[in-house]
Amino acid sequence: MGNLEQRPSKSWLSEAADRRKARTRTADEAGEGQRLSAEKVKRAGIHIFHLRKKVGLTHGT
Repeated sequence: MGNLEQRPSKSWLSEAADRRKARTRTADEAGEGQRLSAEKVKRAGIHIFHLRKKVGLTHGT
């Protein structure tokens, strides 16, 4: 019974670590996307980038 209790906790920890890695990867990709969109916004003269930033903060990660 002890082994059964320990196994889920180990898998949960590994899953949490995988999620953390995936989160950092998506954050890097999002950063690149924001840079590209920021350049487009500067050309267009519209502040969509700032609106997106506010929306992202309200939604959370």
